[in-house]
Amino acid sequence: MKDERKEVIEALAWDLVACGGQPPLHPTTCAVMRILYVFQVVPFSVFAGLMPCDTETTRQQLRRLKAQGVVDRLVVRQRGRHAVCLYSLTPEGRRVVKLWEQARNRLLSAVNRELRKV
Repeated sequence: MKDERKEVIEALAWDLVACGGQPPLHPTTCAVMRILYVFQVVPFSVFAGLMPCDTETTRQQLRRLKAQGVVDRLVVRQRGRHAVCLYSLTPEGRRVVKLWEQARNRLLSAVNRELRKV
């Protein structure tokens, strides 16, 4: 139970940091960027399996992030097969997620200090 609570608090901290930025980011955008940060190169099919929203919403988020310069898209054409789209963070995207991580760690420290007082 304690580990589950810790995981929930950590997940909420990610979203609070990202959504509390200026401008605030949509939770789906944050999830896409965290997945890319963890896995580094991700085919669209993985997003379709992980994201709790429909595939068109995920596509829109990826297009928006690409237009903002934080996500790269590579189309790999395979002979006799459909093309596969691979996504990754740009250096700017990695920088943004690292800033979120630093802010998340500060927020978690503050939450832990408050929880110890209770």
